[in-house]
Amino acid sequence: MQSELMRNILSNKILFPEISILFIIITTLLIGVFSKKNRVSFLSYLSAGLLIIPLIFLYDLGSFHYLHYSINLNDIYYIDSVTIVFKALCIFATIITLLMLGSVKNTSNSEYQFELPTLLLSSLLGMLVMASCNNLLVMYMGIELQTLCLYILAASRRDNTRSTEAGLKYFILSVLASGLLLYGISLVYTFTGTISFSALSSLYNNEFIDIHNVPIAILIGLILILVAFFFKISAVPFHMWTPDVYEGSPTIFTAFFSSAPKIAALCLIIRMFDFIFSRWHEYMNQIFIFVAVITMLIGALAAVKQNKIKRLLAYSSIGHMGFVLLGFVANNTLGNQSILLYIMIYAIMTLGTFACIIMIEENTAHFENIHDLAGLSKSNPYLAAIIAILMFSMAGIPPLAGFFAKFAILKTIINSGYVMLATITVVISVVSAYYYLNIVKIMYFDQDNQNLVVQPSLGLSAIASLMAAINLLFILMQNSFGKILNFAFYEIH
Repeated sequence: MQSELMRNILSNKILFPEISILFIIITTLLIGVFSKKNRVSFLSYLSAGLLIIPLIFLYDLGSFHYLHYSINLNDIYYIDSVTIVFKALCIFATIITLLMLGSVKNTSNSEYQFELPTLLLSSLLGMLVMASCNNLLVMYMGIELQTLCLYILAASRRDNTRSTEAGLKYFILSVLASGLLLYGISLVYTFTGTISFSALSSLYNNEFIDIHNVPIAILIGLILILVAFFFKISAVPFHMWTPDVYEGSPTIFTAFFSSAPKIAALCLIIRMFDFIFSRWHEYMNQIFIFVAVITMLIGALAAVKQNKIKRLLAYSSIGHMGFVLLGFVANNTLGNQSILLYIMIYAIMTLGTFACIIMIEENTAHFENIHDLAGLSKSNPYLAAIIAILMFSMAGIPPLAGFFAKFAILKTIINSGYVMLATITVVISVVSAYYYLNIVKIMYFDQDNQNLVVQPSLGLSAIASLMAAINLLFILMQNSFGKILNFAFYEIH
C-alpha cells in the first residue's frame, strides 16, 4: 500500500521539471518579443536563475529514490535515480552556458539575438526528454528537438560564412544520423512488434529465452541506433562534423555543444545498452572496445598537429569520448559510475576552458591560434594559471580532477580483465598530454608577440575560477561526488 502511494506521488511529479522548463521558454520568448531593446544579457541571467526551479523538482523526485522507487508513466516516460542525475547535469551545463552568454560584453551585436536563450532552453528540454524516454519514438522526438535547436545555434552568426557553413554541415550530417536511427527503430519494431523499452527488455532479457535465436535484423537495428548515438557524442568514425562545427560556431555555443548534448546521449546509451539490453553485452562489447580505441587514437593524433584552439579542443573532445566509451566495456555498476564521474569532470573542465577562450576573444581581434597565447602568463598571470590548471586536469595530471576521472575508467577495465586495453589507453593518454602541456608551454615560455592583454568580465572570470577551483580541490570533494555516483547507480537495474 505504501509502495503504491509512493508511485502515485511520483507519477504526479514526473513531468514537473520538463513542464517548468516549458514555462521558462514561453516566459523568455514573450519578454524578448515585446521588449523594445535587445535584452540578451537579461534573458540569459533570468533563464539561468529560473532553471533552479526544475533542479528543485529533480531534488524532490530524488528524495523518493532514496527509498528506491522508480516510475514508468504509461510506458512512455521513465524516471529513476540515473535519469535524475543526468538531467541535473544537463541543466547545470545549460545554466553555465546561459551565464556565459549573459556575461559577454558585446551582446548588443546582431549575432546575439533575444531568441538565443530560448533556443538553449528548448535544446535542454529535448535532452530531458531523451534522458527519460521509455519509447523509441519518444526518444527520437527528444533527439530531434535537441538537435534542431543546435543547428540554429551553430549558424546564429549570420554575417559569418564559417558559422553558416558549420550549421549546414551539422544539419546535413545529423540528417544522415537521424535516417540511420529511424531505420534502426523500424527494424526493431518490425521484428518485435513493440517500440517500448520495457517490452523490449522483458522480451529479450528473459533468462528462459535463448539469446542466440534472436533474429539478426534486431541486432542490426540496435547497431544502427547505437551509430546515431555515436554521432551525438562525436565518436570515430562519426566525428567528421565536430572540428568544423566547433570552429565555425560562436564559442559560447561550442561550449554548449561539447557538454550538455553528450551528457544526454550517454544517459541514453547507459539506459539502452547497459540496462535494457544487458544480455546483449557479448554482442555489443567488441563494438564499444573498437570504437573507444580508434576514437581515443584519432582524437589524440589529430589534435597533436592542430594550431587552432577550437579545432584542438574539438579533437580533444573526441578523445575524451573514447575514454568514456571504455566504461561500457565492463557492463556493471562500477563501469557506469566511472562513466558518470568522467562526464561530470569533463563538463567542468570543458566549460571552464571555453569561458577562458571567450574572455580572450573579447579582448583580441583575431584569436584563433594557440600561439596567440604566448606571453599570457606575463600580461594576465591569473587567467594563465586558470588555463594551466584546466589543461593539466585534461591531461590527467594528479592530483587534479582529470586524473581521478581517467583513473576510475582504467580501474574499471582492469578489474574487468582488459589489461591490454588499459595499457593501450595509458599510451594514448601520454600522447594526448602533449597538446595540453604545449598550451601551457606557449603561455609561460614562448616569446610574447602581441602583448596580449585581457580584461575579463566579472561573470566569465567567476565561472572560469569556479571550474578551475573544482578541478584543483577535487581531492577534497571526492566524498560529495561519491554520494552522487552511489545515488545514481544504487539500485540494480
